[in-house]
Amino acid sequence: MKLLGISGLDGSVSFKKAQWPGLDEREYRISQGHDSAAALIVDGVCVAAAAEERFSRKKHTRDFPSGAIQYCLSEAGLEIGDVDEIAHGFDYAPYRKVFSVDPITAELNRNVFSPESLAGHVRQRFPAFPPSTSIRCSITWRMRRARSVRLVGTIAWWS
Repeated sequence: MKLLGISGLDGSVSFKKAQWPGLDEREYRISQGHDSAAALIVDGVCVAAAAEERFSRKKHTRDFPSGAIQYCLSEAGLEIGDVDEIAHGFDYAPYRKVFSVDPITAELNRNVFSPESLAGHVRQRFPAFPPSTSIRCSITWRMRRARSVRLVGTIAWWS
């Protein structure tokens, strides 16, 4: 089993800037998904992990972790098509009802937080990513069983 864990929410700040222009810069940074990173776990063992800021040179970046993913795959000698599952540490599904209260939060959920949005980011940057590969938001039981990594969302210290 090859599991790619990622963190970061690409588009969270740009969405806020589009919806609420003119806020103080600090207010845009109040969002989830900082410190984008990736970890590759093969058969329960972490074979590679890296923070995206190591590649983008942007401290606390929330950008999609393309460089970190590429590094992890390269370290393991794998291609994106070899990955069995992608897991993201944030799961907003329990809050779906809250996100449907008004059109802006519904759009935020759809365009930033949803598994479909995450899948779109993966496929945009890695066109060879197979459509059949599972993408889950939340740490799966497979990730919990991995001996080398405690949480996907806390791997930035690893690199």
